[in-house]
Amino acid sequence: MRVLNGRTYYSPSDLTLFHDSPFASWCEQSYRATEKTFPTPDAEDEFQKILQQRGYAHEEWLVQHLSEQDRTVLGLS
Repeated sequence: MRVLNGRTYYSPSDLTLFHDSPFASWCEQSYRATEKTFPTPDAEDEFQKILQQRGYAHEEWLVQHLSEQDRTVLGLS
């Protein structure tokens, strides 16, 4: 992305990034427009940890449940 004479021009890679992830594109534009600093991550939150653990437990249960029904489960990690 370039700004010339008050007009913004986007490169093909800018457009590709926006197509893949509007949020990533916004982050990139924000980074270029500011003092090139990234936001700091949120502080560790006990509630978020509990939600994450429950999410993982639910995922494990679901995979087990589907496997018991002779369904194919493909791990992508």
